[in-house]
Amino acid sequence: FLVIQKLPIKIPIDYELAPVINLIARDNLFGGLVKRSIGSSIIDLHEFMIPIKGSEKNEWRIKDTRIEILNEKQLKLEIDAEDRAERRTYMAEARMNLLSIKKAVE
Repeated sequence: FLVIQKLPIKIPIDYELAPVINLIARDNLFGGLVKRSIGSSIIDLHEFMIPIKGSEKNEWRIKDTRIEILNEKQLKLEIDAEDRAERRTYMAEARMNLLSIKKAVE
């Protein structure tokens, strides 16, 4: 299942002091007795900020671009498309190997 958590954070006004956010996804087993990491990511907030030129405090504004988060259905469709592409690549390689073997035998 997919869980989206929105957590408020305080970001400094100064562009140069923008934080880097570290995310770790953990799986709790046996009621939290065992906690294993299943994923991690780093978000550099500089990528989403534009410095305001001429500002005395190095102020910034948010970029106009948005990042869309896939829901479960979109994610499944994307994974299925990747699987089909991998199968096509595998079949093409198998055909090439078969043709090269036939040519070598002739």
